[in-house]
Amino acid sequence: FMKIDGDHTVDGYALENYASGEGMRLGYDNSPNEWRFSVGLDTTGLVDIQTTTLAPKLPGAGAGIWVNVTGSWNTSTGDLKIYINGILENTANYLGETLESTTEDLRIGGGSTTAGEIKGAVNNIVVWDIALTDEEVLTHYNDGNPYNVTLEGPRANNIVFWSKVGDNSSWNGINQWTIVDEVNNFKGLSSTAGGGGFAPMTYTSRVKDAP
Repeated sequence: FMKIDGDHTVDGYALENYASGEGMRLGYDNSPNEWRFSVGLDTTGLVDIQTTTLAPKLPGAGAGIWVNVTGSWNTSTGDLKIYINGILENTANYLGETLESTTEDLRIGGGSTTAGEIKGAVNNIVVWDIALTDEEVLTHYNDGNPYNVTLEGPRANNIVFWSKVGDNSSWNGINQWTIVDEVNNFKGLSSTAGGGGFAPMTYTSRVKDAP
């Protein structure tokens, strides 16, 4: 789930581990005003798929409201998809290609620089190691926010990461989040120093703002 300020002026990522044509990223594109899912493929390189449905920037209908955005890649079929609130909005096909693996950290709420920091809020992020069907994506959306996806969600055995983010994260009051991975019981810290792939958080609405 993402809720974006309508006056954002930069691209922002809810989730990403992208670098140099490897990995993936999910968030919004400032210009044009679109939601975007990107993956790095072995032949084509970085590919994007976008949708303007409930676009996050004013006067977009999605400005300032919670929107569920789902990206999907299926190696078997080559289908790259993006969904808004459980509904398939756009698809592209890259049959015969595979994802380029990455050694980058999984980053929530921003990229490796503050230029990729999401201007808004994120909540309840789930990563599967398998592509959901259209019906399963809709089921996940209809099951509500929040719910225990590891017990009740589609393809629960294929969930490799789930963070409630705003529901189960802590803010130190100054400059750092502790974000919990509910699947593996890992706790990750947001960076405060920059350098090593992360940058300090700067956006004033980074404090807890989620249902």
